[in-house]
Amino acid sequence: MKVLFVDDNQDLADILAELAFQMGHEARAAYNGSAGLQAAREEQPDVVFLDLGLPDMTGIEVLRALRNAEGTDRALIYALTGTQ
Repeated sequence: MKVLFVDDNQDLADILAELAFQMGHEARAAYNGSAGLQAAREEQPDVVFLDLGLPDMTGIEVLRALRNAEGTDRALIYALTGTQ
C-alpha cells in the first residue's frame, strides 16, 4: 500500500514512514498541510495519517481538500493529534 504521514513533528513522521517502509509499504512523510496535499496529489496514497494540528492549515482543511480531490477521495484517513 501507499502510505502518507502528514505531521509537523518531522522526527515522528520520518520514523513512522520508515517503519511502514520496513513493513513493505511505499511510504512518504510531509511536514505541513500544503506539503501533505502536494504529496497526496503526486502519490495518491491508500492511507493517510494526518495530524490535526498543522502549522499552515488545520488537519480538517487538509482532510476536506483530500476528500474533494480526484485520486485522494477514496483514501483511508486517520486523524492524529498530540499535546505538548
